[in-house]
Amino acid sequence: MLTAWLSDNNTTEWTVGLKFVQFQKNSSYHSGIKRTPFAVHLGSDAKVGLTTSSLPAEIISRLQTEEDLLNIISPAPTTEPDTEPAPTPTTEPDTEPAPVFAQPV
Repeated sequence: MLTAWLSDNNTTEWTVGLKFVQFQKNSSYHSGIKRTPFAVHLGSDAKVGLTTSSLPAEIISRLQTEEDLLNIISPAPTTEPDTEPAPTPTTEPDTEPAPVFAQPV
């Protein structure tokens, strides 16, 4: 499979191709276990591309660019500050001594 991938992609970068071949092998249905090796190991089928994502189909159909996707999945910036001002520290230290507990005899 790796040799075929190298030939199809006209490259000698076998380390790059190994990732694709490994994914293909692990996401192919295996008749002996009645599932894919990926699903057996991780509990669900492999997710590839946006069609297998959790995004609704109507949103995916409207996407034209990667920037569109980033705008959808990134939270919108707020114009108001998220934090309240920190309370001002008191200048007087605690003058009460710490309580003394009786020691067991």
